[in-house]
Amino acid sequence: MSASDITRISGRCWWHGERVRATRRKAGQMGSIGLHREPGMTDREFFEKEFPNMLGKYGQIVACASNPAGGDWNRAFYAAVTNNDDASYKPGETWALVVLMRNDRKSSGGCNFYYKDLDETMGPVESTCPDRILDLLSPTEHAGATRWRERCRAHNARLDKARKLTDGQIIRFTNPMPFGEPYGEAQRFRYRKAGRKSVLEAITDDGEFRFRARIPGWRAMSFEIENN
Repeated sequence: MSASDITRISGRCWWHGERVRATRRKAGQMGSIGLHREPGMTDREFFEKEFPNMLGKYGQIVACASNPAGGDWNRAFYAAVTNNDDASYKPGETWALVVLMRNDRKSSGGCNFYYKDLDETMGPVESTCPDRILDLLSPTEHAGATRWRERCRAHNARLDKARKLTDGQIIRFTNPMPFGEPYGEAQRFRYRKAGRKSVLEAITDDGEFRFRARIPGWRAMSFEIENN
């Protein structure tokens, strides 16, 4: 592949054969691509088939993971991709591929799957890439990629801190949580562990019980532990 075979967009290599093939699919929301995805393939297998040059002929996935995503997307696929030695752009470099995914069984026109592929230099909003993948990436001086990696590390650190909580510890979220009437806002909670289940109990400044709270995704939120 010569230098004329690729186009640089935000620091990423786009192989024309794959991008032209993809754009023949139905265009989805937010610039995504819609198509019919057959069952039985892992996310890795699907994207290696979808991008045979980027993830086959000129590069390969060395580690990957799929995590839940927010907003209009169901999941995010993260992969550390190493360019082969014969790649025209930065041979031997390992970079992060991020693909946002959404299943839509009710969609018309035969499209049941939408995806939007990005790389770390494009500033993906989803930033839940595991540390084991981040650890494999080549050093970068790209500001956007650096910020994205930092957000992922911070997210993983919050999850790790939440996993280490023990029964009875008190945490304070950075931002108060609104619960509506008659509860109002709450910021301090006592962590309760019962077997595999855990709950958060909103408490007063004096530590008195107020109510049990359900806060989806709280482990990824910013909080401090008040007692150890």
